[in-house]
Amino acid sequence: IRTAVRQVKESLDVDLSGVQTWYRFMEVWYHRPAEVYKGRSFPEQEEVSTFFIPVLDPVLPTQAEYQARLSEVRRLVDEAAVAEWQARQDARAR
Repeated sequence: IRTAVRQVKESLDVDLSGVQTWYRFMEVWYHRPAEVYKGRSFPEQEEVSTFFIPVLDPVLPTQAEYQARLSEVRRLVDEAAVAEWQARQDARAR
């Protein structure tokens, strides 16, 4: 599970560390034949990849928390847009 949490954080920047329940969804078993790679010999082996599904309900924000966050993001974006527009206007006035 720690690997899944780390991979999701690295690739999607989503923190799943607060998830308490994970369901084992699927296992894929595969045979890796023996091979020589860059002069090193690797024996044949069976490998397993396991897929888990997280229960996200406990870590999702409430509707009120979501709306508050959304309002804050909109305010910040609006402020940044106004500041950029003002800077362009000031540059034109020079």
